[in-house]
Amino acid sequence: SGTHPVLYIDLEGEVFVHFVEVHTTRTYDMLIVESQRGGEKPAQTCSFMSHRARFEFFCGNPARQITIRLQNHSDNLVICDVNVWAEELKEEEEIRGHIQALHNIGMRSAVEGNFDRSL
Repeated sequence: SGTHPVLYIDLEGEVFVHFVEVHTTRTYDMLIVESQRGGEKPAQTCSFMSHRARFEFFCGNPARQITIRLQNHSDNLVICDVNVWAEELKEEEEIRGHIQALHNIGMRSAVEGNFDRSL
């Protein structure tokens, strides 16, 4: 389809991210998560599918943005949930609230076929 299967999550400030969990509505062989501070090169981690369509990523570094992408750029990425475990509980709750508030937009864009949508 030619859509660029990428999801950007702006953490709205620097957050130490321990772990990212991604649930998708369909199965993929592999997802790639990049965590990035300021202008630095992103730290990249890959995850192969665990049970059903759940992917787990260990980050262990500070980040301002998290990018979730597919290995195959011609495929469509349909994400139904993202959980971020942070160093600070308050930050974690803010990120969860931020993701939850925009969750409907993501699901709507998934249905409409617009996958290059920032959270």
